[in-house]
Amino acid sequence: MASKLFHIFKYVLAFGLLSWVVVSHWNPGTGVGLKGIWQRHWVEGEAFGWSWFAGAVVCQVVALFLTLVRWHGLVIALNLVCPLRDAIRLGLAGFYASVVLPGAVGGDLVKATVLARRSPLGKTRAVASVIMDRLIALTNLFLIVGLLGLIYWLNDGLMGGLDGKPGLVVKAAWILGGATFFGWWLLGWLPDVRVEKFASRLRRWFPRGVGEAAAHFWLSVHAYRMQPWVVVRALSISWIGQTVMVLGFYCITMTVSDETTPAPALSQMFLILPVGLVIMAIPLFPGGAGIAELGFGLLFGWFGANESLGVTATLLNRLVVWLVAGCCFGVYMTSKDMKEAAKHPDSLTAPKSNLESVEPASVNS
Repeated sequence: MASKLFHIFKYVLAFGLLSWVVVSHWNPGTGVGLKGIWQRHWVEGEAFGWSWFAGAVVCQVVALFLTLVRWHGLVIALNLVCPLRDAIRLGLAGFYASVVLPGAVGGDLVKATVLARRSPLGKTRAVASVIMDRLIALTNLFLIVGLLGLIYWLNDGLMGGLDGKPGLVVKAAWILGGATFFGWWLLGWLPDVRVEKFASRLRRWFPRGVGEAAAHFWLSVHAYRMQPWVVVRALSISWIGQTVMVLGFYCITMTVSDETTPAPALSQMFLILPVGLVIMAIPLFPGGAGIAELGFGLLFGWFGANESLGVTATLLNRLVVWLVAGCCFGVYMTSKDMKEAAKHPDSLTAPKSNLESVEPASVNS
């Protein structure tokens, strides 16, 4: 009962914030608000950028496919049995589950559960592959913002320099990215004895089931650290995917922008979108509802664009995501195990297996 109430609270919080964002940007005191954009395109009949909208849909599909290819590489690196075709089917069905179905069960958890049941090596490695996939995507966001921010700063193209609001974003990316790479580098220097000793400590620190899962996850992460080219390949795919996502968000912004509400420059989008994606990942907001609109609106304002345009672009981008998720409906409906996992994730447990040692696959596997 408490779990259901918490789920309801999250949706009330998310859509309450979304309603406040829409109302506050409907007719703001300065600049063109959502009312002006609606009046211009849906009442007065000004041309809507359908070609830009189509481009955003294509970019969303390509980015989704690259994400699934990246995850598949991480899956096989842990010797999990999952052909590329199955990974794509699981990913498409999981994308539909995470976007369309209500509840707190994300598509990542659903596909990890199904993968665990299909693989003799168990649940921990499946979950580790999903979490590692998200960590790589997050690290790539730090890379993009940090590197491009450095280029902007060196060429005096950063509004307000490092002391302005965009500069704060860049400095945060430098700090988080540096801490991530330092931790990753340090992990590579740990001898196997230390790795096993820490795994034993995790088993002692936590209750039996939780401690065993934490130890196996730690060993899986260390296995990735011992395969640097697997991680480099995943980062490269992620970099391409994020570039495609930036292009897609730029396209969706161009659908309603004009002289009165100009879109940020494409180069600025490479700083705006990664930060916006991090904001969307904040817990308590299913699908980033509310917090994404608020975040992108503020980011557009920080980079000299119209805040209401940022809110509108985020809402239209949701429509693009829902359209792509709707296309995944057929894949989801033909996957009985995915539907069962989405309805009853706690009832699906992985078969027991020996995960004490994690023997990574070769990079070329």
